[in-house]
Amino acid sequence: KAGSKHEALLKMNGYAPQNDYLKSNAYPGAPFSTMLKYKASLHKRWSISLVAESDAGEKFFTRTQRAGFDFISAHIGHKSDRTISQWVIGDYRVQWGQGLVLWQGFTSGGTSGLAGIEKSAAGISPYTSATEYDYFRGGAIEIKPNKNLTFQIIASYNKIDGKVISDTTSEGEDNIATLYESG
Repeated sequence: KAGSKHEALLKMNGYAPQNDYLKSNAYPGAPFSTMLKYKASLHKRWSISLVAESDAGEKFFTRTQRAGFDFISAHIGHKSDRTISQWVIGDYRVQWGQGLVLWQGFTSGGTSGLAGIEKSAAGISPYTSATEYDYFRGGAIEIKPNKNLTFQIIASYNKIDGKVISDTTSEGEDNIATLYESG
């Protein structure tokens, strides 16, 4: 149909156990990874996506893994020229403040001149990746009461894991040592 775009992807990668550890029950699931992705944009205003991914060696459709996949991501979003100019429900990313406030996703950089320093912030954008971290899960809305004023409100309940260590040299303050990026 005119004005709509659909993408579907099914990807499977396999491995053959090559050592005793891999041949043991340390990897009780199937020896392949699976990713299923569907994205659609309708009339450049509506967007939807569904991503489901399972790593090699993980069990698939068991009592503890009822959904089959270990990672499932989805969103529905809308853009318009009205006061509520954008909203996303589900998984999304935010890019604000040149990365000093909040910046999710890839950014290139590193030029010798000042011209390449400024980043082009996307604000709120739907999340359609199979990467199991670096996104929000909840809702986001962008409100533009006029062309010079924009409000972006986000709410998320996605848990992010990290490692906190106590610093014994500075009055017992805790520091975040690591943010896990393995999913």
